[in-house]
Amino acid sequence: MKHYTKTDKEKGIAHYKRMIEWAKTRNQYLEKPNLRLMYNKLGESYSSNDCVLCKKFLDHPRCLNCPFHGTKNDCRKEGSLHDKMAKAGCWMEWIEYAEEMVKTLGKIKVYRQKIKK
Repeated sequence: MKHYTKTDKEKGIAHYKRMIEWAKTRNQYLEKPNLRLMYNKLGESYSSNDCVLCKKFLDHPRCLNCPFHGTKNDCRKEGSLHDKMAKAGCWMEWIEYAEEMVKTLGKIKVYRQKIKK
């Protein structure tokens, strides 16, 4: 069984922080968020191809082991943070949702790995 670890949490938060910093360089009010542009300029975006959670859990049927599965932030649900980022009308709005995602990722409980002696 796959688990969400501390390393996954750190990678996920770092991923969103890099995207937020890049998005802050865009025209905050007049430019609509564009994940292809983000990927071309930054090398990563807010698609499932770059998400730490999706990379780990997408291969499992219906993402059952993903910590977001079945919660209000289940990526497949309308109104989830991912859905709101995808529908954001400007970068400022996208940044607001992405910052909320960083907070949400920080709150997820992680699987504590036992250290072998």
